[in-house]
Amino acid sequence: MKKTLLLYFMLLSGTVLFANGVSETSSNLKKPVSVSITFATGDVTTKEAIHTIVQNFNKSQNLYRLQENLSISTGAYLDSLKTLNASGQMPDIFECRDVPVFVRAGMLEPIPQDLQTLFETTIPVYGTVYTAPFVAQYPHIILYNKTLFDKWGINENPKNYADFLKICDALKSHDIAPMAAGVADIWHIGFLFNYYLTQYVTHGDPDFISKIYKKEVKFNTPEMIDAMSKLAYLFQSGDMEKGFMSTKENELVGLLAGEKTAMIFTGSWTITQIMEADPDFKIGCFPVPDEKGHVILNGGATSQGWALTKAAAQNPDKKAAFNAFIKYFFSKAQYTTFLKTTNSLPTTKEKMVYDTTPLMGTILKLNNTLPKTLMWNMGVGENELPPSYRNWTYKKVQELLMGQITPQQLVQAMDDQWVISIRDFNPTQLVKSSL
Repeated sequence: MKKTLLLYFMLLSGTVLFANGVSETSSNLKKPVSVSITFATGDVTTKEAIHTIVQNFNKSQNLYRLQENLSISTGAYLDSLKTLNASGQMPDIFECRDVPVFVRAGMLEPIPQDLQTLFETTIPVYGTVYTAPFVAQYPHIILYNKTLFDKWGINENPKNYADFLKICDALKSHDIAPMAAGVADIWHIGFLFNYYLTQYVTHGDPDFISKIYKKEVKFNTPEMIDAMSKLAYLFQSGDMEKGFMSTKENELVGLLAGEKTAMIFTGSWTITQIMEADPDFKIGCFPVPDEKGHVILNGGATSQGWALTKAAAQNPDKKAAFNAFIKYFFSKAQYTTFLKTTNSLPTTKEKMVYDTTPLMGTILKLNNTLPKTLMWNMGVGENELPPSYRNWTYKKVQELLMGQITPQQLVQAMDDQWVISIRDFNPTQLVKSSL
């Protein structure tokens, strides 16, 4: 009789469990689905902000567990992803920057339409949207030590490029390096390279790269030589801190807070790092104008963002995890904190309202009033750079900064390498390739 009653209660319990949609194979009892995720680690503030959201997501539910699979490399992010892929460690979800490269390799799953509707702008690649963009491009500006500027009577923002150089001269007279740059991280020199290219060569033309393909323009021009001469001058005249070749981007805050330099040319994400290093530090900012006083900021929507690999999408649970993570990441509670922490610009249709500092308010005003254009390597379609051409160029720029080649040699080498790089590459055609 006791065995009969025990069996009865076991069956009854099972009936109740199944009646409520819960069983040993249901999501409430089974082990959470493990999903790997990776993102760029060069910017410490953004890295930590994303890490926090990943941890919050894991705590918020029991269905999925995101496992961070990060590269410790300070080199090019794409190279880190190639290494992960070659070693069989390609993550399921990742921050995708070189989107066309991965599309041609057949590695990306399209973004579902319900996720696309979250964003004000999405950028299709070969007609399909593959990424959920988590920030618009940051404007690159000068951040400076306002205490030193006030102390030495440097009270006005430069009205033109000559004024900017005068500020550098004034700072040098007080035995401090006017600027510092993290050239040891190859991508960091791209900020200044892009500034001079944009201000003096492309003048914000979004189709400049496509005109290179069509042989309507080239790099070896008087304008480009002049732009690269200006860039080289900063590093060879004493305007730049001397250890730039061994300085990493994440060391710039220490140099600025420690009064080893007075200015850095960077994005607004660095503000958080400065304030964490010294809460009392007074930061000023200004964009660098050209000789006529014109400024074209870096900014706008790009194709970069969160992506799901096609391999991971074959698993319905991992696909569901991606959808859940995207909705969580861009929820108001998480996304506003991310934007405030990283001083970033939103991409969502939903307006993200949060308190910001007067400094960030100034930067947002600049971003909303000045003309903007994407960095030269952010184009898609006919404006996409050949694979590896950006990093090849930045390595040659490093040679320029060290005085190993002249501006004329640099731009001629860029044209010569372009011919080699495009031999088997047509960015307007979706031709499958390997990563």
